[in-house]
Amino acid sequence: AGGAKPAGGSGDFVASKPKPAAADPFASLSLGGPKAAAAATSSGGIGALKAPAPAPMGGGMGGMGGGPPPKPEPRMEDVPLIQCAACKATVRRAFHVAKTLRAGGKGASEMSLLTAIAPLCDTSAEAGEWLHDYDMQEQTDGTVALKRMSSHGECGVECATAGAACQRVLDDVDSELAEKLFGDAYSSHDALVAEVCG
Repeated sequence: AGGAKPAGGSGDFVASKPKPAAADPFASLSLGGPKAAAAATSSGGIGALKAPAPAPMGGGMGGMGGGPPPKPEPRMEDVPLIQCAACKATVRRAFHVAKTLRAGGKGASEMSLLTAIAPLCDTSAEAGEWLHDYDMQEQTDGTVALKRMSSHGECGVECATAGAACQRVLDDVDSELAEKLFGDAYSSHDALVAEVCG
């Protein structure tokens, strides 16, 4: 009587007997203070358990600090398939740029026109954003058409391929095109397209 106490919270009572402190793994933590806790930690007791360190946050995922996605690569083997359509689209766009330049009162020298049309095929530049509206579509006869879509989208592989075809056109005719645009002899882009692209 008087020496009985609950054991382990089970509801059964047993006579209490003095026990060495080392026999109770919790004794050093509950009664021994900081020194005992340190001893338990060094001996691999319960005090040695530690929560894992939080993982560092950083830019390992795309769109969460990892930088912009890579620029899509064109399919160069498809460029010849859309070369004619790309020529027509590029000349029409150059005609529109020249018309806008004149309307803005900024002057339209041959050099300024050449400068204005130079970045037309760069899909990452503002001047080349018009190419984001185009898509490549295979036709029933096996040919590939360059179609203007109703909505403005992100530039993927097909847009990049159209940009490569556009650049090939400008590499061939940029000076001639700037000269013809400077002459302002065309009332519509259709006649200019027919002369430049054939």
